[in-house]
Order: sequence, then structure tokens, then C-alpha cells
Amino acid sequence: KESIDKLANLSSLDSLRVNFISNFIINGLFPLNSLILSNYKKVITDESVNKINLSIKAIEQLEMLLSLTTIKLIKENSVTPIYTNNTKIDVQDIKHPMLNENVCIANDFISNDDINIITGSNMSGKSSFMKTIAVNLILANCGSNVCATSFTFTFLRMFTSIKVSDDINKNISTFYGELLRIKNIIDYSKEI
Repeated sequence: KESIDKLANLSSLDSLRVNFISNFIINGLFPLNSLILSNYKKVITDESVNKINLSIKAIEQLEMLLSLTTIKLIKENSVTPIYTNNTKIDVQDIKHPMLNENVCIANDFISNDDINIITGSNMSGKSSFMKTIAVNLILANCGSNVCATSFTFTFLRMFTSIKVSDDINKNISTFYGELLRIKNIIDYSKEI
């Protein structure tokens, strides 16, 4: 707190440069920039920087934990996910947390230790459905509530292959980029 207060005071000094008249008068009497710079060097020591970094990390942690609780508070249909040791995902009435619940269409999904193929015509919601499953799985893995009426899952390592782009500089076409992602999944499955 002490370091942040000192920095705030220095910042208010620095704001004097914004006003033309005060900038002209103060810089005419003594070099304001040099004064501010030397005071910044006194305030910013290794110890104060570490304290400020720890404070910022603590605030980030608090903000993260608070954000994970918001699903339960702002969504009408949310549930605490149930963890199982069996490899499965079993969800009922799942919705994407970023969509309005009154407009969003809920879906069910059951997947055991098998492969699922999702098909459909263009713009029928395949990618949105996969993103809905993924986002809710991430929320469940973080210990948050999910947007569903029932959610049973096992901890999984997730890979995505949505919105693959090409890279001309590296000679990677969209098709080749897709193949590289599939190769990563296969390589990972061999490591287990």
C-alpha cells in the first residue's frame, strides 16, 4: 500500500505536465521530469516491485474465484457438476454460458469411452455445440457450476480443432494445419 500511495503521488505530479501553464512554470523553476524520474527510482525498488506483484496476483486470484461463482448467481439453470472416474460426459439441457438462456436452445449429450462424430449441414450449430461442451467442461474442471440441468464428467485433456488457419510464411495450408492438430492428438494418446 505504501509503494502504491507513493506511486499515486508521483503520478499526480506527472499530471502537472498536462496543463500548459503549470508545465511551463514548474519546468521553468526546476526540471520536473528529472524530479519525477529520480523519485520513481527511489520508490521502485526490488522489494516494492515484489510487493506490488504479489498484490496484483492476489487481486487476480480473487477476481478469478469471483468470476467462477457468477454462473450460479446469474444463470437460472445451472448445476454443480458431478465428477466420475468412468470416462464419460453425460449432460442434460446444456447451454452456452455466454448466450441468453431464454433464446438459447438446450441440448443433451452422452459420450462414454468412444468416438463421437457430429454431422450436419452448414450453419446448423455443430461448432457452437462443440464450443458449448468445451466451455462447460472447462468450467467444471475449474470447480464452477455449469449451464445445464445435469452434468456428469471425468477430467479430460481437451484438444480443439476449430477455426484452423493457414500460415503462408511457414507453408501451412488450412488442410495441413488441420492435419498437424490431429497429429498432436494422436501423439498425446500414444503417451498415455
